[in-house]
Amino acid sequence: MKFPTERQYPKTIKVRNTHYKIKFVNQIGKDKLTVGLCTSDPPTITLRRRGNRQKVFETMCHELLHAIEFEHRAKVKHKLIYLFAKAITKIIPDNFV
Repeated sequence: MKFPTERQYPKTIKVRNTHYKIKFVNQIGKDKLTVGLCTSDPPTITLRRRGNRQKVFETMCHELLHAIEFEHRAKVKHKLIYLFAKAITKIIPDNFV
C-alpha cells in the first residue's frame, strides 16, 4: 500500500458524531517544528505539509487518536498516542493492498 497524497485525504472525518475538518498548511502557528494539531473547538485536524507521505500519515493517525480522546472524553498518555500512531502506520500498509 502506498501512503496517501494530500489530495487523497478526506476533507472531513467523522469521530463519533463530530465531523473533524482535515486541513493541510505550510506551518502550524509560529512553531516551525509542530507537524500536526487536533482541536475540538472547532473540530479540526491540521497537518503540516512535508515531503514524506508516511510521516504525514503517521501524524494523521496521531491527531486522529487525539480526536478520539476528545469525543470519548478519555485521557490517554501522550507517550501511548505516539506508540499507537506508529503501530497503526505499520499495521495498515502491512495488511491492505
